[in-house]
Amino acid sequence: ILKPVQRSITLQSIIALKRNIDLRLIHLGDGFTLLVDEYKIEQVLNNLITNAIEHSPENSHVDVQISRTGAEVLVTVTDAGPGIGEGESENVFAPYIRGQALKAAGTKSTGLGLAISKKIIEAHQGRIWVENLPELGPGASFCFLLPQKPRE
Repeated sequence: ILKPVQRSITLQSIIALKRNIDLRLIHLGDGFTLLVDEYKIEQVLNNLITNAIEHSPENSHVDVQISRTGAEVLVTVTDAGPGIGEGESENVFAPYIRGQALKAAGTKSTGLGLAISKKIIEAHQGRIWVENLPELGPGASFCFLLPQKPRE
C-alpha cells in the first residue's frame, strides 16, 4: 500500500505547497502488502488528502499515517480544519452531501469524492469512517481499514 500512498502524497504535495501546508507521511512498521487495486486506493487517498488540505488553514499540516492492526492495515488522513459538524458524520459519505465546514477559497466540490471512496473501500472488503479530534483541538481524521488477506 506504500506505492499508492507515496504517489498520492507526491501529487497532493503541489496543492499543499500552494497553501503552505506540510503534508507528512507517518508509517508505523513495515510489511504493508495488500491485494488491492492500487489505482483505486490511490483515488481514495487523493480524495481524502485533497479534502484535508482544502479544509486545513494555511501554515498547518496534514498527516497520512499507515499502521497495521492485526490482520488489517489502517490508513488515517488527519487535517487541522474545523472538524465535522455535529450530526454530519453519519451522512458525510452520502452522494452530493457537503459538510458545513468551509473549504479554502476557490475550491469546488461535486460532493461525490467521499461517496466514491466509500464504495471503493467496501469493494476491497474494508471499511471507512470519520472521527473528530476534540482532545487534540480542531481537525478530523478520515480512516480506512483494509484486510491483508481478502475473504474468498
